Amino acid sequence: MKQFTNFNDVENLGSLISIAIKLKQNPFGFTTLGENKTLGLLFFNASLRTRMSTQKAAQNLGMNVIVMNLNNEGWSIELENGTVMNKGTQEHIKEAVGVIFSIVTLLVFELLLVSLIESLTIKKRF
Repeated sequence: MKQFTNFNDVENLGSLISIAIKLKQNPFGFTTLGENKTLGLLFFNASLRTRMSTQKAAQNLGMNVIVMNLNNEGWSIELENGTVMNKGTQEHIKEAVGVIFSIVTLLVFELLLVSLIESLTIKKRF
């Protein structure tokens, strides 16, 4: 799967569920799947359960994890398309994602702006 933004991106949901069940039954049995891969987690809002469970799942798969809280770490990111960036944002999300993909293998971000998620192409480099 090259991108996953909703369940319509899944070709075989039954197969995905079967893999999830195997992972749940043996959470440390697949540590080589993430070997030499880095997961980037971008959070635009405060997060507890999503952040910790995703980070733990990636570590169980043997991945390195880089987490950024964009609400208080790094540059201010512009989220709207067509906005003139002269008010305090230093980088647009589309350019930021390109930079991040040069560093990470897989990118996950939690954001409540559904229209933005749908406008970005999220890819993995495996």
